[in-house]
Amino acid sequence: MATWNDLNDELDRWQDTGKDATFWWRDDDAIEPTNLLERLIQISSESTAPCMVAVVPHLAAPALTLRLNDAPTIYPAQHGYRHINHAPEGQKATEFGDHRNRAVLENELRVGWQNLQSLNRLAPIFVPPWNRMTDELNGYLRSIGLEGVSQHAPRKAKIAKGGLVQVNTHVDIINWRTTRGFAGMEKVLVNVLSHLQSRRIGQVDDAEPTGLLTHHLNHDEGCWEFMDELLDWTNSKSNVRWLTPFEAFEIAVPKNELEK
Repeated sequence: MATWNDLNDELDRWQDTGKDATFWWRDDDAIEPTNLLERLIQISSESTAPCMVAVVPHLAAPALTLRLNDAPTIYPAQHGYRHINHAPEGQKATEFGDHRNRAVLENELRVGWQNLQSLNRLAPIFVPPWNRMTDELNGYLRSIGLEGVSQHAPRKAKIAKGGLVQVNTHVDIINWRTTRGFAGMEKVLVNVLSHLQSRRIGQVDDAEPTGLLTHHLNHDEGCWEFMDELLDWTNSKSNVRWLTPFEAFEIAVPKNELEK
C-alpha cells in the first residue's frame, strides 16, 4: 500500500543522490471558462506549480483566451483540432491517424496552431487527443512552429521523429475504464512512486520529468483533494521542482513572451 510517507521517503532518496526530483503538470481538453477550470487555475496559482493546459483550437471560446491570458501560472498548448475520433471501427481512438488524408490533417494542424496565437505563454507543444497520432506528422508540426510533442508513458527518446522534443505524462489521476472519476489515492501514488523510482535507478530516462496528467472537466472531489495534497507534499521538499513546459521541454521562451 502506497502512502504519502512513501512518497516522502522516495523524495529523500532523490535528495541523497544530490538530484532534484522534477515534475511537470499537463491538463487536457480546455474549451471555455468553467468553475472547474477556475479551480484548476486557483490551485496552480496558490501552489506556484505551472500547468500546461491543452486547448482544443476549433472549440475554444474567445472567453477562454481572456481568462488564460490573465493566469500567469498557466501555459496553453495545442490539443488536436476538434478532438474528434476518426479511427476506423475497432481501432483505438485518434484524431490524427495515418488513415486520414494527409492534406486535411496538415490543414487542421496549421489552422489550429494559428487559432491559438493570441494566447499568452503559448507553449509550442502538440498534445494529440487520446495521446496518440501518426509520427509521420512530426516534421510538419515542426515546420509550422511547434517544437515538442507530449503523449503518455516514459519516452523512448528525447528527440522524436521529425526533430520534436518529446516529454510525456506518466500519472493519469482518472480511472477512464469504470468510474471516470478519481482513480484512487493508492493507485495514483503507486504510479507517481513507480516513475520516480524508475528514473532514480536508471530504468527510464531520468531527465524526463515525472508528468502528471489531469482533465479538469472530469474532476470529482477526490481529484482535487489529491492535487492539493500532492502539491503540499512536494512543495515542502527543497529538492522538488515543478517545471514550466518551456523548462520541461528545454525550449527557449519566445522574446515576445519575455517582454510581456
